[in-house]
Amino acid sequence: MAITVQDRSNYFKALLILIGKDRIINAKEVELMKLLGKIFDFDSSFVNESVRDLLGNEYITEEPPKFRSQNVAEAFVKDSAKFILSDNSIESREYKWLLEVASKNGLNRKFCDDVLNEYRITKNASDKEILFEISKIFK
Repeated sequence: MAITVQDRSNYFKALLILIGKDRIINAKEVELMKLLGKIFDFDSSFVNESVRDLLGNEYITEEPPKFRSQNVAEAFVKDSAKFILSDNSIESREYKWLLEVASKNGLNRKFCDDVLNEYRITKNASDKEILFEISKIFK
């Protein structure tokens, strides 16, 4: 399945907004954004600048994106769990943002909670490399 340039851009931007919600960008979140940028073939300097300038960028609008397909929206929620739980806790502003994006894309709170709970259980079960759900769609 192909993912549009607009969906890639919205996906990346929405995850940037997500990591900025708590006003703290941890090293794991930076690492994850760089991995995502590689998946999308984004220039590394663009990714680095986007993350570095995130908290001071007053021009980023926080309108939740509407993805073109349900598969992309579901992948977004699953990948968001990796960011939200990167510091082993769920911050309320990040969680609310995730729910806003999910709702705009026809996904409910239960779906989000199930994804977060499942990732919380499995993330510590193994030291395997983090795989993004979107990489299964974007080729």
